[in-house]
This record gives sequence, structure tokens and C-alpha cells, in this order.
Amino acid sequence: MHMKSTNLLIAALLALPVFADAQTATSRYPTTAPIVSKVVVESTYYFVRRDYQPPIPVANLGTTAGFDTPEGTAIASISAMKARDFDRFRSLWDEPSRKIMEAKDLELGQSREAWTEGWKRVFTNRTVELVSRIDSGDYTIIAYRLLSPDPAVKPIEMQAVLKAVGKRWFLTQDMSTDPVLSGWRKPEERVQRVGRQLATDDLAQ
Repeated sequence: MHMKSTNLLIAALLALPVFADAQTATSRYPTTAPIVSKVVVESTYYFVRRDYQPPIPVANLGTTAGFDTPEGTAIASISAMKARDFDRFRSLWDEPSRKIMEAKDLELGQSREAWTEGWKRVFTNRTVELVSRIDSGDYTIIAYRLLSPDPAVKPIEMQAVLKAVGKRWFLTQDMSTDPVLSGWRKPEERVQRVGRQLATDDLAQ
């Protein structure tokens, strides 16, 4: 019992200098008061916007539009949604995007019926027209709107992101976090994100 008490006492004494060092580190190495500064790194994303003149109506184009242009694939996807054809719609996405969407459906417990019912609510009794094309790097955004027969009802604005794989254009999730996707309607807008937060200890004196 005496030996055990002695060992505990020695361990406690050995720990004291470490604790003291932690407490007195700032006093042993005096500094000025903390000065908070930052480095701002800006990334520029160029894009080109073209508006269709006049807007392109999508009705009755789904079976004739090919996949060799972004417009063709966008029209095919809109036609698939209007027809509530889930399998055809999913086939228009590139393979990595299909896997992402399947995993998300599994995570959220979302069935194909949930998708088709959503399309039914959105597209029923509405016409669709392509409005703008935005090109940025390897990607093209096709903006389109859904119009109600009631002119008092505000159009629903939607967009599809596409990229070419070989000679065929596919829908893709690649731009899901790209600032161009959310910012092309507000050109010259500056968006800043915090890359590294300050830790609490950084402000200690």
C-alpha cells in the first residue's frame, strides 16, 4: 500500500511541470495583443450567356430531338418528366450522377413514384419553353420555364446542366456546388466563403 501511494505521488509531481508549462507558455514568450487579419483568394468562373430568340417551345419535340446537342438532351429530359417516364429520365444522366441520385433516393427513402408525382404536379397544364443557354468550360446550362395558361401565375424557372461524353450530351450533377449554376443570373456578383475559421486559442493573449 505504501509503495502504491509513493508511485501515485511521484506521477503527480512529474505532471506538475507540464501543467505549469501550459499555463505559463504565453507569459514566458510575451507577444502583442492578437491582430486578426485575413488573406482573400478569389476564383473567377467565366461563362457565356445566350438567350433564345424567340424562346423554344418544347411541346412535341421530345421524340425528334437528338442527343448530339445540349438542347436535345434537355428537351428529352423535359419530355420524360412530362410523360412521367422515370426510367427514360434517369437514362439521360451520366453514370456518376445516376449513382449519386440512387444513393440519395436510398438515403431519403424516396421512391420513383415520389418523383413522378412531383413531375405531375409541376408539369400538368403547363407549357415549357427554353429561355437561355449558358456555357462555362465543359458544361452547358439550359434554362427553361414552365408557363401556366393563367398569365397571372408566375412562371416556374428551372435549369438543366449538361456535359458531353464522347459525342453525346448527358445531364450531370457535376455543377451542383458550382457558383455559376446559382449565380449566372447575377453576373459580376462576388461570393466569398470562409476557408478557415479562427480557433478560440488563436485569440488568447
